[in-house]
Amino acid sequence: MRRVAILMLVSACATQQAANQQQPANSAGGAQAAEQPPASGVPINPPVAGPQNAEEAGAAAQPAPPPAAAAPQQRDSQFAPVATGQQPTAETAAAERALKGGNYELAIQEGKRALARNERYVPAMVVLAKAYFALHKFELCGSILDTASQIDDRSAEIYFMRGHLALNRDDKPAALAAFKAAADRDGSHASAWNDLAAQYLVAHNFEGAQQAAARAVQVAPNFVKAHINLGSALRGLKQYREADAEYRRALQLEPQNPDAYFNLGILYLDAADYPGLDATARLDAAITHLAHYKQLASFRLAKDDPADSYIDEAQKAREREHKRLERAKKDAERQQPKPAPVAAPEGGKR
Repeated sequence: MRRVAILMLVSACATQQAANQQQPANSAGGAQAAEQPPASGVPINPPVAGPQNAEEAGAAAQPAPPPAAAAPQQRDSQFAPVATGQQPTAETAAAERALKGGNYELAIQEGKRALARNERYVPAMVVLAKAYFALHKFELCGSILDTASQIDDRSAEIYFMRGHLALNRDDKPAALAAFKAAADRDGSHASAWNDLAAQYLVAHNFEGAQQAAARAVQVAPNFVKAHINLGSALRGLKQYREADAEYRRALQLEPQNPDAYFNLGILYLDAADYPGLDATARLDAAITHLAHYKQLASFRLAKDDPADSYIDEAQKAREREHKRLERAKKDAERQQPKPAPVAAPEGGKR
């Protein structure tokens, strides 16, 4: 299978809610645009003001904890140790907001404040791990995840983060196993399903990729990256029309998405038996989509970007098809029966 744009959660420091958040309908087409998992921890769409999830909403509604009369010296002096069962949700929510905003140092500070109140609080550990991952402190990130898993091995976020740590060291089998473990622990974790689909695509397991990406869009119908990965899985299964529909669904949600155009271009370039299209129309569509991709992605194109070579391939294939059609036309003309000679009139020449 030719190179495709396989889309994952580029930075693992985004929270799962990002894949599920809905936005108002846009004025152009009325489609509901979803906030996608952000690259480098910065949301593509601005964060919604106020609480981002149910846990955060509950924390916002609760009064601030009373100040401690005498906190132990080894703890943050603003907080006293809490009894077993009490959860520092407000501090963890503050850490998550800082993480979403790309302020990783503040996220670490708030995460430590939460752990100063309850050193076994796994959600705060996960936020810390994500912040350290974003700062490329991978060993520290892994150490925190190991500690968290000893406390609660049921957390999908722990395995989701382990998947990205495995990718960072280029261990694709370990990444696939970790994303699968995350999805198994939380069937509503759209980003885990999407990243699992991406790893199946890398391994050319198109059936597995189709199933995982389908779960992602089932959980988060407006998850653009998951629609693109689902399209690529369907293309690998030679379900070309269904693949086209998924790419176009992604463009309905995000009309200027270059990766959707790239994958459409590859779909039309490769699908020699695309139903209802002759070769010339198919190759013309491939060239159009790849050119649109280049226009939209011009700011990020690398030297080894294959779009130009694919466009050149499509143009040469179109020329070959044109020559083939011309030869076929001439062959058909030669095979036409020649008209019978006109008989001379009786009585000799005129």
